[in-house]
Amino acid sequence: MCVCVCVCVCVQEWWTHLWLNEGFASWIEYLCVDHCFPEYDIWTQFVSADYTRALDLDALDSSHPIEVNVGHPSEVDEIFDAISYSKGASVIRMLHNYIGDEVG
Repeated sequence: MCVCVCVCVCVQEWWTHLWLNEGFASWIEYLCVDHCFPEYDIWTQFVSADYTRALDLDALDSSHPIEVNVGHPSEVDEIFDAISYSKGASVIRMLHNYIGDEVG
């Protein structure tokens, strides 16, 4: 069975969309392992590692949206966090599950 993966190459205009790059990188790791080694049941690990982490962090008062306005380059370090990676990957996983593998 051939799995068709559509990769949308996007160039960030600014750091506001960091979650898309980092979330995609985190998510695609799991998709590739699932494609090459389906017997690993890697999505179970995704749920126990990334998805659960995203939910836990999102429940905190200190949480923030995955898309954060960045006014100055000095603010970039503040958004390189688990929300950008885990919550971003979780949103992309939900979109992938909705859209599916087959394109066209």
